[in-house]
Amino acid sequence: MLMGGGIMTKKIIFLTLIFCCFFANLSYASARYKSDRIIVRLSDDKTSAGDSAKSQMLGTIGGSSIESEFKVVPGMLALKLPPGINVIDAVNKLNAAQGVLYAQPDYEMDVLSTVPDDPRFNELWGMYNSGAGGGKARADIHAPEAWDLGTGSEDIIVAVIDTGVDYTHPDLAPNMWVNEAEKNGTTGVDDDNNGYVDDIYGYDFCNNDGDPKDDYFHGTHCAGTIGAVGNNTVGVAGVCWNVKIMALKFLSSSGSGYTSNAIKCVEYAKKMGAKLSSNSWGGGGYSQALKDAIDAAGAQGMLFVAAAGNSGTNNDTQPAYPGSYTSDCIISVMATDNTDSKAYFSCYGHNSVDIAAPGVNILSTFPTYKTSAISGSLTTYYSTISGTSMATPHIAGACALVWSRDPLLTGAQVKD
Repeated sequence: MLMGGGIMTKKIIFLTLIFCCFFANLSYASARYKSDRIIVRLSDDKTSAGDSAKSQMLGTIGGSSIESEFKVVPGMLALKLPPGINVIDAVNKLNAAQGVLYAQPDYEMDVLSTVPDDPRFNELWGMYNSGAGGGKARADIHAPEAWDLGTGSEDIIVAVIDTGVDYTHPDLAPNMWVNEAEKNGTTGVDDDNNGYVDDIYGYDFCNNDGDPKDDYFHGTHCAGTIGAVGNNTVGVAGVCWNVKIMALKFLSSSGSGYTSNAIKCVEYAKKMGAKLSSNSWGGGGYSQALKDAIDAAGAQGMLFVAAAGNSGTNNDTQPAYPGSYTSDCIISVMATDNTDSKAYFSCYGHNSVDIAAPGVNILSTFPTYKTSAISGSLTTYYSTISGTSMATPHIAGACALVWSRDPLLTGAQVKD
Protein backbone atom coordinates (compact mmCIF):
# COMPACT_ATOMS: atom_id res chain seq x y z
CA MET A 1 0.00 0.00 0.00
CA LEU A 2 2.79 2.42 0.90
CA MET A 3 4.71 1.61 -2.26
CA GLY A 4 1.59 1.96 -4.38
CA GLY A 5 0.88 5.34 -2.80
CA GLY A 6 4.45 6.45 -3.55
CA ILE A 7 4.15 5.47 -7.20
CA MET A 8 0.82 7.29 -7.49
CA THR A 9 2.31 10.42 -5.89
CA LYS A 10 5.21 10.39 -8.37
CA LYS A 11 2.75 10.04 -11.24
CA ILE A 12 0.73 13.00 -9.99
CA ILE A 13 3.86 15.14 -9.64
CA PHE A 14 5.04 14.10 -13.11
CA LEU A 15 1.66 14.88 -14.70
CA THR A 16 1.48 18.20 -12.85
CA LEU A 17 4.88 19.20 -14.23
CA ILE A 18 3.80 18.27 -17.76
CA PHE A 19 0.56 20.25 -17.29
CA CYS A 20 2.41 23.36 -16.03
CA CYS A 21 5.03 23.20 -18.79
CA PHE A 22 2.31 22.79 -21.44
CA PHE A 23 0.41 25.89 -20.33
CA ALA A 24 3.63 27.86 -19.77
CA ASN A 25 4.58 27.16 -23.39
CA LEU A 26 1.11 28.27 -24.52
CA SER A 27 1.67 31.51 -22.60
CA TYR A 28 5.06 32.01 -24.27
CA ALA A 29 3.55 31.38 -27.69
CA SER A 30 0.85 34.02 -27.28
CA ALA A 31 2.94 36.73 -25.61
CA ARG A 32 5.60 39.20 -26.76
CA TYR A 33 8.89 39.36 -24.92
CA LYS A 34 12.44 40.72 -25.14
CA SER A 35 14.46 38.54 -27.53
CA ASP A 36 17.76 38.71 -25.64
CA ARG A 37 16.82 39.00 -21.97
CA ILE A 38 15.18 36.77 -19.37
CA ILE A 39 14.37 37.06 -15.67
CA VAL A 40 15.57 34.44 -13.21
CA ARG A 41 15.12 33.92 -9.47
CA LEU A 42 17.56 31.74 -7.54
CA SER A 43 16.67 29.70 -4.48
CA ASP A 44 17.71 31.08 -1.10
CA ASP A 45 20.69 28.73 -0.78
CA LYS A 46 22.01 29.67 -4.22
CA THR A 47 21.43 33.36 -3.53
CA SER A 48 23.43 33.24 -0.31
CA ALA A 49 26.14 31.12 -1.95
CA GLY A 50 27.33 34.18 -3.87
CA ASP A 51 28.96 34.61 -7.25
CA SER A 52 29.94 30.95 -7.67
CA ALA A 53 26.28 29.91 -7.69
CA LYS A 54 25.47 32.57 -10.26
CA SER A 55 28.40 31.51 -12.45
CA GLN A 56 27.22 27.91 -12.30
CA MET A 57 23.76 29.00 -13.36
CA LEU A 58 25.11 31.07 -16.25
CA GLY A 59 27.04 28.04 -17.41
CA THR A 60 23.73 26.37 -18.16
CA ILE A 61 23.30 28.81 -21.03
CA GLY A 62 26.85 29.63 -22.02
CA GLY A 63 27.77 33.18 -22.88
CA SER A 64 25.00 34.89 -20.91
CA SER A 65 25.71 37.67 -18.44
CA ILE A 66 23.97 39.33 -15.50
CA GLU A 67 22.44 42.58 -16.75
CA SER A 68 20.99 43.64 -13.41
CA GLU A 69 20.25 42.33 -9.92
CA PHE A 70 16.96 43.39 -8.36
CA LYS A 71 17.00 44.49 -4.74
CA VAL A 72 13.31 44.22 -3.91
CA VAL A 73 13.33 40.38 -4.20
CA PRO A 74 16.49 38.45 -3.12
CA GLY A 75 18.05 36.31 -5.83
CA MET A 76 16.16 37.88 -8.75
CA LEU A 77 18.31 38.66 -11.80
CA ALA A 78 17.89 39.90 -15.35
CA LEU A 79 20.14 37.91 -17.70
CA LYS A 80 21.44 39.13 -21.05
CA LEU A 81 21.47 36.28 -23.56
CA PRO A 82 24.20 35.90 -26.18
CA PRO A 83 23.34 35.97 -29.90
CA GLY A 84 21.83 32.75 -31.15
CA ILE A 85 20.31 31.67 -27.83
CA ASN A 86 16.54 31.25 -27.98
CA VAL A 87 14.63 32.77 -25.05
CA ILE A 88 12.32 29.80 -24.57
CA ASP A 89 15.19 27.31 -24.74
CA ALA A 90 17.10 29.31 -22.14
CA VAL A 91 14.03 29.55 -19.89
CA ASN A 92 13.36 25.81 -20.12
CA LYS A 93 16.98 24.91 -19.35
CA LEU A 94 17.12 27.16 -16.33
CA ASN A 95 13.77 25.98 -15.01
CA ALA A 96 15.22 22.47 -15.03
CA ALA A 97 18.43 23.56 -13.29
CA GLN A 98 19.01 22.94 -9.61
CA GLY A 99 18.82 26.05 -7.45
CA VAL A 100 16.62 28.02 -9.85
CA LEU A 101 13.17 28.84 -8.46
CA TYR A 102 11.96 30.01 -11.84
CA ALA A 103 13.02 31.55 -15.13
CA GLN A 104 10.72 33.49 -17.42
CA PRO A 105 10.73 35.72 -20.50
CA ASP A 106 10.91 39.49 -20.04
CA TYR A 107 7.36 40.10 -21.26
CA GLU A 108 6.44 43.20 -23.24
CA MET A 109 3.41 45.09 -21.96
CA ASP A 110 1.27 47.92 -23.30
CA VAL A 111 -0.83 50.78 -22.01
CA LEU A 112 -4.49 49.93 -21.55
CA SER A 113 -6.43 52.70 -23.23
CA THR A 114 -9.44 52.79 -25.51
CA VAL A 115 -9.42 55.99 -27.55
CA PRO A 116 -12.92 57.20 -28.52
CA ASP A 117 -14.13 59.48 -31.29
CA ASP A 118 -16.53 61.21 -28.91
CA PRO A 119 -16.35 65.03 -28.61
CA ARG A 120 -14.60 66.53 -25.62
CA PHE A 121 -16.60 66.80 -22.42
CA ASN A 122 -16.76 70.13 -20.65
CA GLU A 123 -17.13 68.61 -17.21
CA LEU A 124 -15.58 65.84 -15.14
CA TRP A 125 -18.59 63.56 -14.86
CA GLY A 126 -16.57 60.99 -12.94
CA MET A 127 -16.16 63.46 -10.08
CA TYR A 128 -19.70 64.86 -10.18
CA ASN A 129 -22.36 63.58 -12.58
CA SER A 130 -25.32 65.94 -13.00
CA GLY A 131 -27.07 63.59 -15.39
CA ALA A 132 -26.47 65.86 -18.38
CA GLY A 133 -25.62 64.41 -21.79
CA GLY A 134 -27.54 61.20 -21.22
CA GLY A 135 -25.79 60.39 -17.97
CA LYS A 136 -27.31 59.21 -14.71
CA ALA A 137 -27.31 61.78 -11.94
CA ARG A 138 -24.75 60.99 -9.23
CA ALA A 139 -23.30 58.01 -11.10
CA ASP A 140 -19.89 59.27 -10.01
CA ILE A 141 -17.32 58.88 -7.22
CA HIS A 142 -19.00 61.54 -5.01
CA ALA A 143 -15.82 63.60 -4.99
CA PRO A 144 -17.40 66.85 -3.70
CA GLU A 145 -18.57 65.04 -0.55
CA ALA A 146 -15.04 63.74 -0.01
CA TRP A 147 -13.55 67.18 -0.62
CA ASP A 148 -15.75 68.50 2.18
CA LEU A 149 -13.53 66.41 4.50
CA GLY A 150 -10.17 67.06 2.84
CA THR A 151 -8.43 67.60 -0.47
CA GLY A 152 -5.20 65.69 0.06
CA SER A 153 -1.72 66.16 1.43
CA GLU A 154 1.68 66.79 -0.14
CA ASP A 155 3.07 64.19 2.25
CA ILE A 156 1.46 61.42 0.17
CA ILE A 157 3.51 60.27 -2.84
CA VAL A 158 1.82 58.40 -5.70
CA ALA A 159 4.08 56.76 -8.28
CA VAL A 160 2.61 56.88 -11.78
CA ILE A 161 4.23 53.90 -13.49
CA ASP A 162 3.49 54.49 -17.15
CA THR A 163 4.83 56.39 -20.20
CA GLY A 164 6.15 59.20 -18.01
CA VAL A 165 4.50 62.46 -16.94
CA ASP A 166 4.67 65.94 -18.41
CA TYR A 167 5.99 67.56 -15.24
CA THR A 168 5.88 71.00 -16.91
CA HIS A 169 2.10 70.90 -17.37
CA PRO A 170 0.60 73.93 -15.57
CA ASP A 171 -2.02 71.76 -13.88
CA LEU A 172 0.54 69.17 -12.69
CA ALA A 173 3.80 71.00 -12.03
CA PRO A 174 2.92 72.21 -8.50
CA ASN A 175 2.01 68.64 -7.49
CA MET A 176 5.07 66.88 -8.92
CA TRP A 177 7.30 64.95 -6.53
CA VAL A 178 10.78 66.47 -6.51
CA ASN A 179 14.00 64.80 -5.39
CA GLU A 180 15.52 67.89 -3.78
CA ALA A 181 19.02 66.39 -3.49
CA GLU A 182 19.18 65.92 -7.25
CA LYS A 183 17.42 69.19 -8.08
CA ASN A 184 19.92 71.16 -6.00
CA GLY A 185 22.88 68.92 -6.81
CA THR A 186 25.37 68.61 -9.63
CA THR A 187 24.27 67.57 -13.11
CA GLY A 188 25.61 64.14 -14.01
CA VAL A 189 26.17 63.15 -10.38
CA ASP A 190 24.16 60.78 -8.17
CA ASP A 191 23.82 63.38 -5.42
CA ASP A 192 21.65 61.29 -3.07
CA ASN A 193 23.53 58.01 -3.71
CA ASN A 194 20.37 56.09 -4.58
CA GLY A 195 21.90 54.56 -7.69
CA TYR A 196 20.29 56.96 -10.17
CA VAL A 197 21.69 60.14 -11.69
CA ASP A 198 19.66 63.36 -12.03
CA ASP A 199 16.38 61.70 -11.02
CA ILE A 200 14.63 64.94 -10.11
CA TYR A 201 11.02 63.96 -10.88
CA GLY A 202 11.48 60.19 -10.96
CA TYR A 203 13.26 58.01 -13.51
CA ASP A 204 13.01 56.75 -17.10
CA PHE A 205 13.75 53.02 -17.04
CA CYS A 206 12.86 52.71 -20.71
CA ASN A 207 15.70 54.97 -21.87
CA ASN A 208 17.84 54.61 -18.73
CA ASP A 209 18.07 58.27 -17.83
CA GLY A 210 16.83 60.68 -15.18
CA ASP A 211 14.21 62.37 -17.38
CA PRO A 212 10.79 60.64 -17.14
CA LYS A 213 8.99 63.18 -19.31
CA ASP A 214 6.02 61.72 -21.16
CA ASP A 215 6.70 61.20 -24.88
CA TYR A 216 3.34 59.51 -25.53
CA PHE A 217 0.32 60.97 -23.59
CA HIS A 218 -0.95 58.14 -21.46
CA GLY A 219 0.94 58.73 -18.21
CA THR A 220 0.16 62.45 -18.19
CA HIS A 221 -3.55 61.74 -18.63
CA CYS A 222 -3.51 59.27 -15.72
CA ALA A 223 -1.53 61.69 -13.55
CA GLY A 224 -4.13 64.43 -14.07
CA THR A 225 -6.98 62.26 -12.82
CA ILE A 226 -4.96 61.38 -9.73
CA GLY A 227 -3.66 64.80 -8.84
CA ALA A 228 -4.21 67.75 -11.14
CA VAL A 229 -4.15 70.82 -8.90
CA GLY A 230 -7.64 71.70 -7.68
CA ASN A 231 -9.20 75.06 -6.93
CA ASN A 232 -6.51 76.94 -8.92
CA THR A 233 -8.71 78.37 -11.73
CA VAL A 234 -6.76 76.24 -14.26
CA GLY A 235 -8.07 73.29 -16.31
CA VAL A 236 -9.30 70.30 -14.30
CA ALA A 237 -9.04 68.95 -10.77
CA GLY A 238 -7.68 65.58 -9.81
CA VAL A 239 -9.31 63.32 -7.24
CA CYS A 240 -6.59 64.43 -4.83
CA TRP A 241 -6.01 68.19 -5.15
CA ASN A 242 -2.86 68.13 -3.04
CA VAL A 243 -0.46 65.22 -3.57
CA LYS A 244 3.00 64.44 -4.88
CA ILE A 245 3.17 62.61 -8.21
CA MET A 246 6.33 60.59 -8.85
CA ALA A 247 6.96 60.04 -12.58
CA LEU A 248 8.26 56.56 -13.40
CA LYS A 249 8.58 55.66 -17.07
CA PHE A 250 9.03 52.14 -18.45
CA LEU A 251 6.66 52.34 -21.41
CA SER A 252 8.12 53.78 -24.60
CA SER A 253 6.91 56.51 -26.95
CA SER A 254 4.83 53.82 -28.67
CA GLY A 255 3.28 52.65 -25.38
CA SER A 256 5.12 49.38 -24.75
CA GLY A 257 7.74 48.20 -22.29
CA TYR A 258 9.22 45.20 -20.50
CA THR A 259 8.67 43.36 -17.24
CA SER A 260 12.19 43.93 -15.92
CA ASN A 261 11.78 47.70 -16.21
CA ALA A 262 8.34 47.56 -14.58
CA ILE A 263 9.99 45.76 -11.64
CA LYS A 264 12.61 48.51 -11.46
CA CYS A 265 9.80 51.08 -11.27
CA VAL A 266 8.18 49.24 -8.36
CA GLU A 267 11.56 48.99 -6.67
CA TYR A 268 12.32 52.70 -7.15
CA ALA A 269 8.86 53.77 -5.95
CA LYS A 270 9.22 51.84 -2.71
CA LYS A 271 12.79 52.99 -2.14
CA MET A 272 11.93 56.66 -2.63
CA GLY A 273 8.86 56.73 -0.39
CA ALA A 274 5.77 56.25 -2.56
CA LYS A 275 2.72 55.04 -0.62
CA LEU A 276 1.16 53.54 -3.74
CA SER A 277 1.53 53.20 -7.48
CA SER A 278 -0.98 53.66 -10.30
CA ASN A 279 -0.58 51.07 -13.08
CA SER A 280 -2.68 51.47 -16.23
CA TRP A 281 -0.92 48.80 -18.30
CA GLY A 282 -0.77 45.06 -18.79
CA GLY A 283 -0.12 42.17 -21.13
CA GLY A 284 2.32 39.33 -21.56
CA GLY A 285 2.02 36.10 -19.65
CA TYR A 286 1.94 35.36 -15.95
CA SER A 287 5.14 36.81 -14.50
CA GLN A 288 6.16 35.34 -11.16
CA ALA A 289 8.96 37.90 -11.03
CA LEU A 290 6.60 40.87 -11.31
CA LYS A 291 4.20 39.34 -8.80
CA ASP A 292 7.06 38.76 -6.36
CA ALA A 293 8.17 42.38 -6.71
CA ILE A 294 4.63 43.69 -6.15
CA ASP A 295 4.18 41.40 -3.14
CA ALA A 296 7.55 42.39 -1.67
CA ALA A 297 6.71 46.09 -1.93
CA GLY A 298 3.24 45.34 -0.58
CA ALA A 299 4.72 43.58 2.44
CA GLN A 300 6.39 46.91 3.18
CA GLY A 301 3.06 48.74 2.98
CA MET A 302 2.83 49.91 -0.66
CA LEU A 303 -0.42 49.49 -2.62
CA PHE A 304 -0.46 48.59 -6.32
CA VAL A 305 -3.56 49.92 -8.15
CA ALA A 306 -3.96 48.17 -11.51
CA ALA A 307 -6.23 48.29 -14.56
CA ALA A 308 -8.43 45.25 -15.10
CA GLY A 309 -8.03 45.38 -18.90
CA ASN A 310 -10.00 46.43 -21.98
CA SER A 311 -10.83 43.17 -23.75
CA GLY A 312 -14.33 42.92 -22.24
CA THR A 313 -13.66 39.44 -20.84
CA ASN A 314 -14.09 37.78 -17.44
CA ASN A 315 -10.79 37.91 -15.55
CA ASP A 316 -11.96 35.04 -13.34
CA THR A 317 -11.54 32.72 -16.31
CA GLN A 318 -9.22 34.74 -18.56
CA PRO A 319 -6.76 36.56 -16.28
CA ALA A 320 -5.25 39.86 -17.37
CA TYR A 321 -2.00 40.68 -15.60
CA PRO A 322 -0.85 42.43 -13.47
CA GLY A 323 -4.37 43.24 -12.26
CA SER A 324 -5.29 39.55 -11.95
CA TYR A 325 -2.46 38.51 -9.66
CA THR A 326 -3.78 37.28 -6.33
CA SER A 327 -2.25 39.71 -3.86
CA ASP A 328 -3.42 41.58 -0.77
CA CYS A 329 -1.72 44.77 -1.98
CA ILE A 330 -3.29 44.89 -5.47
CA ILE A 331 -6.51 46.76 -6.22
CA SER A 332 -7.86 45.69 -9.62
CA VAL A 333 -10.09 48.29 -11.27
CA MET A 334 -12.77 47.94 -13.96
CA ALA A 335 -14.43 50.83 -15.80
CA THR A 336 -17.96 52.24 -15.74
CA ASP A 337 -19.73 54.77 -17.95
CA ASN A 338 -21.83 57.83 -17.02
CA THR A 339 -24.95 55.72 -16.53
CA ASP A 340 -23.22 53.63 -13.87
CA SER A 341 -23.03 50.61 -16.19
CA LYS A 342 -20.01 48.48 -16.95
CA ALA A 343 -18.10 50.03 -19.84
CA TYR A 344 -18.56 47.84 -22.92
CA PHE A 345 -14.80 47.30 -23.23
CA SER A 346 -14.02 46.68 -19.58
CA CYS A 347 -12.82 43.38 -18.18
CA TYR A 348 -14.63 42.24 -15.05
CA GLY A 349 -14.59 39.40 -12.54
CA HIS A 350 -16.49 38.58 -9.38
CA ASN A 351 -13.39 37.15 -7.70
CA SER A 352 -10.55 38.85 -9.57
CA VAL A 353 -11.67 42.50 -9.86
CA ASP A 354 -12.00 44.60 -6.70
CA ILE A 355 -13.78 47.81 -7.65
CA ALA A 356 -15.16 49.92 -10.50
CA ALA A 357 -14.59 53.57 -11.34
CA PRO A 358 -15.39 56.03 -14.16
CA GLY A 359 -13.50 55.13 -17.33
CA VAL A 360 -15.48 56.36 -20.35
CA ASN A 361 -14.87 59.79 -21.90
CA ILE A 362 -12.62 60.96 -19.09
CA LEU A 363 -11.22 64.46 -19.45
CA SER A 364 -7.72 64.97 -18.05
CA THR A 365 -4.33 66.54 -18.63
CA PHE A 366 -2.39 65.96 -21.84
CA PRO A 367 1.27 66.72 -22.65
CA THR A 368 1.67 70.38 -23.55
CA TYR A 369 4.13 69.67 -26.37
CA LYS A 370 2.95 66.34 -27.74
CA THR A 371 1.44 65.71 -31.17
CA SER A 372 -1.82 63.99 -30.39
CA ALA A 373 -2.00 60.25 -31.04
CA ILE A 374 -5.75 60.75 -31.17
CA SER A 375 -6.24 63.49 -33.76
CA GLY A 376 -2.81 63.74 -35.35
CA SER A 377 -2.65 67.46 -34.60
CA LEU A 378 -1.02 69.53 -31.89
CA THR A 379 -3.04 69.38 -28.70
CA THR A 380 -3.61 72.01 -26.10
CA TYR A 381 -3.48 70.86 -22.47
CA TYR A 382 -6.38 68.42 -22.11
CA SER A 383 -8.01 65.52 -23.89
CA THR A 384 -10.79 62.97 -23.41
CA ILE A 385 -9.92 59.27 -23.41
CA SER A 386 -11.63 56.01 -22.38
CA GLY A 387 -10.30 52.81 -20.84
CA THR A 388 -9.72 50.96 -17.59
CA SER A 389 -6.52 53.03 -17.71
CA MET A 390 -8.72 56.03 -16.89
CA ALA A 391 -10.62 54.21 -14.14
CA THR A 392 -7.43 53.17 -12.36
CA PRO A 393 -6.18 56.68 -11.47
CA HIS A 394 -9.60 57.51 -9.98
CA ILE A 395 -8.93 54.76 -7.43
CA ALA A 396 -5.27 55.70 -6.97
CA GLY A 397 -6.37 59.27 -6.25
CA ALA A 398 -9.01 58.03 -3.80
CA CYS A 399 -6.37 55.95 -1.98
CA ALA A 400 -4.16 59.04 -1.71
CA LEU A 401 -7.12 61.03 -0.38
CA VAL A 402 -7.85 58.38 2.27
CA TRP A 403 -4.19 58.21 3.31
CA SER A 404 -4.02 61.99 3.56
CA ARG A 405 -6.81 61.85 6.15
CA ASP A 406 -5.06 59.15 8.21
CA PRO A 407 -1.38 58.56 7.31
CA LEU A 408 -1.12 55.79 9.94
CA LEU A 409 -3.47 53.45 8.05
CA THR A 410 -1.89 50.33 6.61
CA GLY A 411 -2.14 49.53 2.92
CA ALA A 412 -4.66 46.79 3.72
CA GLN A 413 -6.83 49.25 5.66
CA VAL A 414 -6.77 51.75 2.80
CA LYS A 415 -7.73 48.99 0.37
CA ASP A 416 -10.62 47.94 2.64
